[in-house]
Amino acid sequence: MKSCYSLKRICCTALTLILLCLSATAAMALKVGDAAPDFAVLDHRGIQRTLADYQGQVVIINFWASYCPPCRQEKPSMDQLYQDKKNQGLKILAVTGEKKRSVERYLKKFPLSLTVLRDEQGTMHRSYGVLSYPQSFVMDRDGTIVQVFYGTQDWMGLSVSEVITPLLAE
Repeated sequence: MKSCYSLKRICCTALTLILLCLSATAAMALKVGDAAPDFAVLDHRGIQRTLADYQGQVVIINFWASYCPPCRQEKPSMDQLYQDKKNQGLKILAVTGEKKRSVERYLKKFPLSLTVLRDEQGTMHRSYGVLSYPQSFVMDRDGTIVQVFYGTQDWMGLSVSEVITPLLAE
């Protein structure tokens, strides 16, 4: 009887701690109007990148994973958006927490022209408050977050165009 009570108590304590951690992470999630946190991570070629590298550009930071079907579904339209708008000052950074080998395998099968960043330590994921994939942050040329997209997007669609087009015109 005593061990059953102890097990219940341990489970309740563990559940409480999990919920507290999740609520703290959700509270740290970035919102529209926040300044985008800086980062220092390697791209898929092994070159260190920081937010300062993209100063003065409209930036979309997309958090994704190669094993995530919705993430894979949106990549073609995202890559097309980048190809169409890169000369107007758009930069798209696709951030994954996966290891180099997984990223290389994915890019060999599904080549992308946009920049892929490897956040293997999860520092960007934590600083941006990412809890699920795909999740994307759109920043203006001053580095302020102007839109957060949750879930799969048609990156060539109207909802994205209404956000991106005015930013590129500035």
